[in-house]
Amino acid sequence: MKRYSGAAALLLLAGCLNAADTTNTISLPFDLDADGIGEGWTAGVADVPETELPNVNFAGDLRVLPAALPNRDALYLAGNTVNGKIFMFQQRRFTGLLPNEQYEVALEAEFASNFNQGCTTGLGPATFIKAGVALIEPATEPDAQGILRMTIDKGTGATAGDYTQLGDIRNGLTGCPVPGVYAIQTTIMRSQSLRLVTDAFGGFWLWIGIESTAAGRPEIYFGGIIVTLTH
Repeated sequence: MKRYSGAAALLLLAGCLNAADTTNTISLPFDLDADGIGEGWTAGVADVPETELPNVNFAGDLRVLPAALPNRDALYLAGNTVNGKIFMFQQRRFTGLLPNEQYEVALEAEFASNFNQGCTTGLGPATFIKAGVALIEPATEPDAQGILRMTIDKGTGATAGDYTQLGDIRNGLTGCPVPGVYAIQTTIMRSQSLRLVTDAFGGFWLWIGIESTAAGRPEIYFGGIIVTLTH
């Protein structure tokens, strides 16, 4: 992922974008290693029975990339797929756009994993990166069967729902060693189908996560997210 400095980096200071909204397109680079950007995120888990949460052993925090990679902070997610599937996410609210404004949204992300591209079965090809920009806070609540569900439409499996599906978590390295080698990869950029409408303060919720339908413990590090807004 491109690293930004100068005026572009100032847009993200302390969660307030203060975006100079003078053109039809705004590019917002969220570098999770930058001061203030990786802090204040809330992690959550869905698509698992609420009673099974202790067995998920969920982890969602800000931590340094594995030793073989650059010494940078990243958003980390990991959890056990106790019932054959799981969705894990990080989310945070930002402000500074035009209030009550509509935007078309596209996203891409930088991530690190140790699932190599040569793996055709298992967690790598069955765990998908999803991300979005929403007016309402992404949250979870149990359904009638006691399974935690998202309050936004993030899709099921490989589908994107109202937001985006940015590919699986394989890192581009050849072969399929077990365990694999950690490497950094950048996703393609994709548009989300739902337009963003900002709140009265020009605020929105940015979220990113992974959804897996394979048994095991998927994990990932997110180093950055680029959000492109057009209005």
